[in-house]
Amino acid sequence: MQKFIIKHKKYLMFILVIFVISVLLGFLYFNILNDDVKNNIINTINDSKLINNNYLKDLIIMSTLLISSFFIVGIPFSIFYLFYEFFTIGFLFNVFLNVYKVKSLLYILKYIVLNRFIP
Repeated sequence: MQKFIIKHKKYLMFILVIFVISVLLGFLYFNILNDDVKNNIINTINDSKLINNNYLKDLIIMSTLLISSFFIVGIPFSIFYLFYEFFTIGFLFNVFLNVYKVKSLLYILKYIVLNRFIP
């Protein structure tokens, strides 16, 4: 594992930078939203079933990105998709913190792991 990390250090640093920037932008985006939009998001979360099982959609997107990554065009799309996923993680984390406060931090982590990291 150490050899892998040392060999691919620049790629891992690139992904880490994308992760940090996009999660911070997700947090900031929720904070700059209008209060009416925030209340609408909070009401939607309170009224909806929170477990999302769109594994087929994720499988199609990942397969398309994998196939297109063999061509030059697919690499920017893969980077953008990675940015998008990390952005939504930051956004959802901030939304859940505003809705359920700190007492349900475990629930927030469970939702993000089940719906973002596993697919």
